[in-house]
Amino acid sequence: MPISIKLTSGSIKDSFPVTLQWPSSLIPHPICAACQYSKGRHQSHKSHDHSIRAQATKPGDGVSADQLTASAPGIVSSNRGKPTTMKLNYCNVWIDHATSFVYVTFHATNDAKELLKSKAEFETFAAKYNEKIKSFRADNGINESSAFQTACNSNAQNLTFCAVGGHW
Repeated sequence: MPISIKLTSGSIKDSFPVTLQWPSSLIPHPICAACQYSKGRHQSHKSHDHSIRAQATKPGDGVSADQLTASAPGIVSSNRGKPTTMKLNYCNVWIDHATSFVYVTFHATNDAKELLKSKAEFETFAAKYNEKIKSFRADNGINESSAFQTACNSNAQNLTFCAVGGHW
């Protein structure tokens, strides 16, 4: 008849003083002071004060504008005739500060003409919901073009510029 596991483990404990050795992979490595300091300086995104968002109390009070370049161009959909060879390489992103609503338009080129079409499309969408865009915040680039600045001025919209990645 086999001896029970409890009886065996109990008799071993009683007979021999057992010391366990931890595997070296489970022992945490010491962290240098510079690494500890740098980790202490990191702040999570959740602690961001969202000062841009706080300034916009209603939809349309402030909108961030940005243009992205696709690393893999998209195909233009076609539902009749011969498929086109045109590719969509760029998109304009419009983000409302008060609601965090994102509106995206896709384009084949990154010129000011496409940007103005995108701006008009976004403003038409906002007008469907009785919202008027009052202010834009954009980084330097195509948004800095005189055509975009003129379009903002003609609609009495404030335009401010920020560094790359400084929209939020």
